[in-house]
Amino acid sequence: MKIKSISLENFKSFKHAHIDLSGLQSPILITGENRDEVGASSNGAGKTAGIMDSITWALFGTTPTLEAIEDVIRTDEDCCQADITFDTQLGNIRIVRERFMNGRKSLIVEINGTAIKENTDTAVQERFLKLIGYPLMNKNRFDDFLNTVYLST
Repeated sequence: MKIKSISLENFKSFKHAHIDLSGLQSPILITGENRDEVGASSNGAGKTAGIMDSITWALFGTTPTLEAIEDVIRTDEDCCQADITFDTQLGNIRIVRERFMNGRKSLIVEINGTAIKENTDTAVQERFLKLIGYPLMNKNRFDDFLNTVYLST
């Protein structure tokens, strides 16, 4: 899978963000600039929240630190959204995950513009992971993803 774009609304520290990676070649170095404090390092500039946390949240509905709903949604907002587009062997895949402060959530997965239809978000997620060849028999698949993709990058 190659990430083409990441769009965020009220996700963690981001009000609105769009990251277009479609024209870039691998590997990609992501740097940050802390604009809150003059002379500060890039710590806290949003590199992890904007890229890695949004990807894991879109794919699995959780982040590496297993944050509560109120920690994923930007302060003083009612909902958040991550919209991520990938190029895969199946074609173009778009994942849109939303979470609301009242507990409501939604997941939309489209492959080449056609949505995966299932009765629950969990069923949509399971079908998507199966389609991309992710091993579903392993109950620790989120941990495996973190250890092989997230932490090894």
